Amino acid sequence: MNITRLVPRPMRLIGAVAGTLVVASLVSGGVATSSAAYYPRATLDYTQTLTRTPTVAMQGRCIERSIDLRQGTYRWETYLYGASDVGALVQRYIVLDAGTYRWHTCITPYNGKYNVDTFLQKKGSGMAFQLAVAQMSGSGTVQATWGSALFKVCCE
Repeated sequence: MNITRLVPRPMRLIGAVAGTLVVASLVSGGVATSSAAYYPRATLDYTQTLTRTPTVAMQGRCIERSIDLRQGTYRWETYLYGASDVGALVQRYIVLDAGTYRWHTCITPYNGKYNVDTFLQKKGSGMAFQLAVAQMSGSGTVQATWGSALFKVCCE
């Protein structure tokens, strides 16, 4: 049985155009910019109010997710951003195999600073770890975002 006879001609045209766009999108590997393919940013972060005078007695917080990654080189960032005088950013490039990873990030208060640490672990493999330290100054509170981001920068 020929299914195209059962579908009206306008619907066949719309289906053909949509199918072509899906295939073109899959072949291109992402949304194209004027000069290069765009690789999306994956984030694991949290926004909360932090005191500018943390102590070791205060409770920290952790967040976690599972993420499927393609093989390649990634820029991995660990950060804490707040007001203009609050911030920490650590970044490095890391080569990862394709697979599902456990992605875990924590903020831990110490006397006058916060540590933001993150790790990636592929099931059955070793762990990659990164730490950012943010010194705090002044008094009061600040709305801050802390966490980790991955940007795919190269290759498969």
